[in-house]
Amino acid sequence: MLIYFGYTFCPDVCPIDLQRTAAALKILEEQAPATLDKIQPIFVTIDPERDTPDVMKAYVTAFGPRFVGLTGTVAQIDAAKKAYRVFSQKRQDAGSSDYLMDHSSVTYLMAPNGDYVTVFGSETKAQVMADTLKAKVE
Repeated sequence: MLIYFGYTFCPDVCPIDLQRTAAALKILEEQAPATLDKIQPIFVTIDPERDTPDVMKAYVTAFGPRFVGLTGTVAQIDAAKKAYRVFSQKRQDAGSSDYLMDHSSVTYLMAPNGDYVTVFGSETKAQVMADTLKAKVE
């Protein structure tokens, strides 16, 4: 599993990171389709107030058909963030109903049994991610 925590209203880092993951999966589709078949990209919201199931589905399908979007209650999302040690915090200007979410931005590669394998930071290039996935996913 490639697991990324973010939110659909994110103006910059989330779409860039998800595009990178999509590009890495495209590389695997061309170079190592057997490896690609073993990978499930998952986008977990940190903003369940706005990221409903329908919003999540529409958002993740923009990055490819393999992506799954997960949302839930605030308590469920908080438990998932705690398990992965994900930071997030609402940032809202006084007098405005709009807000952004400050958050960590890494993609976790997890084994089928849930064990941690490695992490990809925002600076990781798609080819490096694809090469690492080929090497780590058996």
